[in-house]
Amino acid sequence: MRPQALDKGLTFDLACDATINTAAHGDPVRLNRILLNLISNAIKFTPSGGIGVNAAAEPHDDHVLLRVTVRDTGIGIAPDLHERIFEDFVQADDSIARRFGGTGLGLAIARRLTRLMHGELTVESVPGAGSTFTLEVPLGLAASGIAQGALAPPSRQLRVLLVDDDPVNCEVGEAILKRLGHRATIGRNGTSAVELARDQAFDVILMDLHMPDMDGIEAASRIAKLGLPKMPRIIAVTADVSRGARERLAGAGIAKVVSKPILINALREAIEDDPAQGTTATQLAAGALIDRHFLEDQRELLGAAQIDKLHHLLDETGEKLIEDITKAAANGDHAQLARSAHQLGSAASALGLVRLFERCREIELTAAAMPLQECPSAARELAALREASMSALDDLLQPAEQRSLD
Repeated sequence: MRPQALDKGLTFDLACDATINTAAHGDPVRLNRILLNLISNAIKFTPSGGIGVNAAAEPHDDHVLLRVTVRDTGIGIAPDLHERIFEDFVQADDSIARRFGGTGLGLAIARRLTRLMHGELTVESVPGAGSTFTLEVPLGLAASGIAQGALAPPSRQLRVLLVDDDPVNCEVGEAILKRLGHRATIGRNGTSAVELARDQAFDVILMDLHMPDMDGIEAASRIAKLGLPKMPRIIAVTADVSRGARERLAGAGIAKVVSKPILINALREAIEDDPAQGTTATQLAAGALIDRHFLEDQRELLGAAQIDKLHHLLDETGEKLIEDITKAAANGDHAQLARSAHQLGSAASALGLVRLFERCREIELTAAAMPLQECPSAARELAALREASMSALDDLLQPAEQRSLD
């Protein structure tokens, strides 16, 4: 999240109490989702100043209390709204909804996930003086060997080349690969990746995209031209999931991506899912409209009735936003085009409409410099993409809705 804060001119401070050296059971996927929501909100609602994240652990006889605070110097929240913001579909006020968009589900989900883990999520805030969200979750004690990785061994140990110019990312990635039971070799830049791939045999290459000497796509292209006896599968590791990035990846023959921050299960699924062995890989060239894993997660968390409500809300608001986008494009109103694209993308993300979200984000970021003659075609593209995405969503949700009626 740090690059997003720095792009807005905000500081991003991270502090962690490393004195607690103990092993604990927890749910890293759920914790990751909560923290990403809290930090992204802090960045979104902070025009100037900075973000601070602090993590600590308090030992008890039978558990460890994990405490994480996310503070910002942003717009703040009125006292009478401190509890309401954790309700479904609630924004602090209409002006915030107009400025920032969104469905108002993020904090409701974050608190619900926290309470499922027997924890609590609270906020302290003063309008105009920023907010501090505090997450407290009890974690059960675990024997060190259990916590550090009694994972099922892979069916075959893979030789993996991890390429990243960030030493921290290399250390984390190498540790995850070792826990998964694979052999890791580290390349610190694109040039070394090409040299290592030429001189050693690898089953998989995990390739960072953004490196100073040679980006990951260029490195992948050069590796493809080496004429190796067996070409390793190249998987992109990146936080950039834009449509443009995916198209460049597909053009370089990279058919799979692992998003940063890396989660161990996502990495295991990516590197052990080998199309040559008869399993199905995600083809970026095909460009799935819906993130089905995310949608299933939402369905499990919110329930069929709430998903149905959100589905219909997305249908109604999306249609109105497409009208606004079309009108703004016809009038050459770049600011309104960017605002409406942001709102449509934010709404689409709530149910995993990833292609629509990505394209909305690209248009939002480029609207100010978009030539007038290109604006109508961008609007038509969003309208067609929304229609296709909603049709795909209808198909995915119809069976569940039918079952709930039965």
